[in-house]
Amino acid sequence: MSNLEKLCLYFVGHNKLIVDGNELEKNIINHMTKLKKFIFNIRSIIPFHNQINLLSNEDIQYTFRNFKDSQVISCIDYFPEANACHCHIYSYPYTLTYYNDITNNFPGGLFKCVREVSLFDERPFEHEFFLQIAQSFPFMKNLSLSLNKRGRKRNASGSEETRKRASTSTTTTDE
Repeated sequence: MSNLEKLCLYFVGHNKLIVDGNELEKNIINHMTKLKKFIFNIRSIIPFHNQINLLSNEDIQYTFRNFKDSQVISCIDYFPEANACHCHIYSYPYTLTYYNDITNNFPGGLFKCVREVSLFDERPFEHEFFLQIAQSFPFMKNLSLSLNKRGRKRNASGSEETRKRASTSTTTTDE
């Protein structure tokens, strides 16, 4: 694999440490001397238990300081009710056709390839947030929404349902 010139890495890790630029550099990039293009989309979901030193988005971005030829976007969210940290790191421009679990902390951008979007948070979404989503995803066809507030979710009509069903409500736009 050391002769690879292009690598696309899509990874979701649960109950592990956050995969950041230092990890990618040490475990992948340093072993691939001919690598010219590195596209990645990494999600880390880890529990946190009353920790005092929580990583910030700036901390994560700093670990990518040696990625000179890449624009890297990161978004880190802490969900106190779920005792979980969600960290999403990806190379930009974003190449996938879906973008899952966008939160109120979404950094924005233009995502021309994305057709399916899901929103997730413990806090309600505001009107301005939906305007930002519409601008960021001009070719979106499907949108699903999940509010994780004490085990409840909202369906498309706004009424609360218990969270026994695994699926979220989906709105489809015709274009």
